[in-house]
Amino acid sequence: MPPQFDALGPGADLVTLTIGGNDAEFMTSIGTCALTEERAAAADAMAVDPYEASTGHDACKGANVRWTEPTLGGTAPAHPNAAGMAAMAELIEAELNR
Repeated sequence: MPPQFDALGPGADLVTLTIGGNDAEFMTSIGTCALTEERAAAADAMAVDPYEASTGHDACKGANVRWTEPTLGGTAPAHPNAAGMAAMAELIEAELNR
């Protein structure tokens, strides 16, 4: 565990989280997704957006529901798990069969 956890004791009633440099690029990632769809369309290719399908399957959900592993305690922190990869494969297959 990160050393910060050692500072937490039974009397802790407030924990704050900060946004680091990696998190600051989040909005850039959102823009990249839109750009990917535009480029795919221009190249007569396909882009599959998993946003709607993945809603409710975030890393904060239980292991039997989430499609992404949590940053702490997950098998592959902040990465898709087998269920998430299978769900994405199903979305791609559905798009290919449209």
